[in-house]
Amino acid sequence: DAEKIGVSDGGLVIENCTLLNSIDIGPMSFADASVFQLKNLNSLQTAAFGSVTERSACFYPANFVLDYLPMLHTLTVGEWSFSDSLHTVITNLSSLQLMNIGDSALNGNSKKGECTLKMQNLPMLKTIEAKSNAFYFVSDVVLKEIPNMTYLSIPSGLTCLKEAVLANASLFEKYKPIEECLRRRDSYLICKKEDMQGITSSVTKITVAK
Repeated sequence: DAEKIGVSDGGLVIENCTLLNSIDIGPMSFADASVFQLKNLNSLQTAAFGSVTERSACFYPANFVLDYLPMLHTLTVGEWSFSDSLHTVITNLSSLQLMNIGDSALNGNSKKGECTLKMQNLPMLKTIEAKSNAFYFVSDVVLKEIPNMTYLSIPSGLTCLKEAVLANASLFEKYKPIEECLRRRDSYLICKKEDMQGITSSVTKITVAK
């Protein structure tokens, strides 16, 4: 496939640049851009979108999707960058070790719809250090195969969480907002009328479907 770097008022698309090893987007760059796509960048090792120490607002309205970047080991998302991302996907990054997330980055926007976060197949990820309110409005998370985390800090993150699916997610499994979400979910049972015998003494709420 041909190399492609597309830059416009609408956003940024980078594809098939096999020698590209670093991306560094400065604060307030692409602030209004709604298009963001990185694809087939097999040599990319570091990616930074703004700064975690100053308001950056890179790609403020865009969804944040990173998938299959096999050499990426360090990711930085600056303050208020991708702040309105409704669907944040960070998957299949086999070398990712460190994520730095600025204040109110990857925040979501509950007025525009459900906000989801999917992180999966991150076998080398050790550290997520986020500032206040990152991932604040995320309501649904899928966190799978993140087995080796040693440090997790997301102050005020996932405050609006409603649903969580976890598997081999290491420190996320003990993260308080996720524990509380799972506890709420497990405290009630949804069943058909013929399944009412499945109710246990721990159930506090019953919804009967037709």
